[in-house]
Amino acid sequence: MSTEHEHTNPALKPYWVVVCLLIVALAALFRFSHLGDKDFGIDEILHVYAAQELLQGNAPVLPSGYVYDRGLPYTCLVALSGLVGGFTELSLRIPSAILGVLVVLFVYWMTQRWFSVEAGLAAAFLTAFSPMEIAHSREVRMYMLFQLLFLLIVFFFYEGFETSSFRHGKQSKISVIGKWTETFQIRPLLLCYAGLAFLLALGVHTLILPAMSGFVAYVLVMGGIGVVSRSIDLPVRQKYIGISLLLIVGTIMGSFLFPSIPAKLIAMTQEPLAWGQENADNWSYYRWLLLDEYPLVFGGLTLLFLYCCFQNNRVGLLMACTFLVPFILHSLILPMKSYRYVLYALPLMYMAAGVGFVGLMKVLWSRGRVLNQAENVPHGLWNVIVFTVLISTVLGVLINMPWFTRTIKDFTQNFDSPHVADVQHHNWKAAVGYIESHSIDGDVTVSGYPLLSRHYGATQPLYFMNNAYLRTNIKRDIKNDQGQLIDYTFGVPVLQNLEDLKQIIQTHSSGWVMTYRWRKDRFWNYVDLDGTALGTFPTDVLRYIEAHLERHSLPDAPYIVLWRWNARS
Repeated sequence: MSTEHEHTNPALKPYWVVVCLLIVALAALFRFSHLGDKDFGIDEILHVYAAQELLQGNAPVLPSGYVYDRGLPYTCLVALSGLVGGFTELSLRIPSAILGVLVVLFVYWMTQRWFSVEAGLAAAFLTAFSPMEIAHSREVRMYMLFQLLFLLIVFFFYEGFETSSFRHGKQSKISVIGKWTETFQIRPLLLCYAGLAFLLALGVHTLILPAMSGFVAYVLVMGGIGVVSRSIDLPVRQKYIGISLLLIVGTIMGSFLFPSIPAKLIAMTQEPLAWGQENADNWSYYRWLLLDEYPLVFGGLTLLFLYCCFQNNRVGLLMACTFLVPFILHSLILPMKSYRYVLYALPLMYMAAGVGFVGLMKVLWSRGRVLNQAENVPHGLWNVIVFTVLISTVLGVLINMPWFTRTIKDFTQNFDSPHVADVQHHNWKAAVGYIESHSIDGDVTVSGYPLLSRHYGATQPLYFMNNAYLRTNIKRDIKNDQGQLIDYTFGVPVLQNLEDLKQIIQTHSSGWVMTYRWRKDRFWNYVDLDGTALGTFPTDVLRYIEAHLERHSLPDAPYIVLWRWNARS
């Protein structure tokens, strides 16, 4: 394998700086605009309650007493933001928005460092306009922090494991360790940084474990190349082969010494999500998802990664491994199918696309100029013509790309959608306000998500009914003093079936049933549910409610479904 070309970019030209600042400004505009308009979503509210407990000096517990330490480093950021700006929707979403802008900046910086400034700008543009990036940058969820940490791991690993640019001064002043690291072309300190980023990422999300498969694959591939290739310097070959052997032997020995670790990893491959189980065995889920969102980018991904390898051998191979290997693992083995779970690797897709698109534009630019070799048109004017044609082509492609047009549409409509990412925002505040203004003494509420109902002011006794979360609650098996199954987030009694609901209606003379509509597209539409509200109640419950309870229209909360019973009227 040939030695990679070292890219030493010239000083930034003024127009590059302007373009970079414009992209960052657009990224910030998309992520901060109308950030606080929507109510907290179903998953967001978990961090909100946990952050409030942290500020009171308590463990991050939910009202049920369940310790919610998932994404704890991110919850700490949320607590800090709440301390400074208050516990409002706007304030608590700011950390994710800032992290989203930092991801754009870091994608630019990594790409321009390893390839070119132009490629960095193209990659940053793709990241800035990505609907998935924007959506998760507008949520009180840990995924943008996780994505940034994954990028840091990629960066520090490569710069520590594959560096070849040592500057130690005089040879006589180099320490023994310095000579050793120079010989094998490694930087131990940067590898330590990669390890620290990994540990922090592990505290954010356990998905970092399958994410590491790409790094393992890269080392093993380089070890195989080191065995068969003689074009690489001997010490570097020894590095590749030696570390590959350590990985193999260490994995075998670790499996015997710590059997719980492989058991935990195997368990991950057998545990589908409590919701979305219909996608557990769908190996094409991620492929069709990304082809639908990014047809041009994802559709040419293999060629783009190959082009990256030609431009910069080792970093291109690392990018391919750290994206494609986890992607295949998530598609074929892991049953937990949600596009949030491949989000951490998507910047590598944008980076590869940026490098490939800039390479294509350079070829078209040079070919366009060759057409005027005879200079039938003045040289300057011809360059303007070629540039105009290329820019028009790019704009024509963009306005036909789903990812670009969706972002523009969302922005022009002030992100007025009930679903940002897949964390549902359904006007809980307005719905709870309606119930409060129409309630009578003795009312109770059966809520599709009582954690949000109470947060936005519900005062009635609450019950939980949500078919999508039933399996999770049964698995947690948290009981109250009466032995009733309670919701693991809020601690209210769980209604498991129609008989449970009938019992509540019979024992309380009046009350409300409140749930939310699910998104009506192919990923979320439960085909077995034909009722008015989809995805939260079993079919027989929906039919009973529609037949026996009074439906209330909520003009200010069109995505909430509300029913009323009142035996006294």
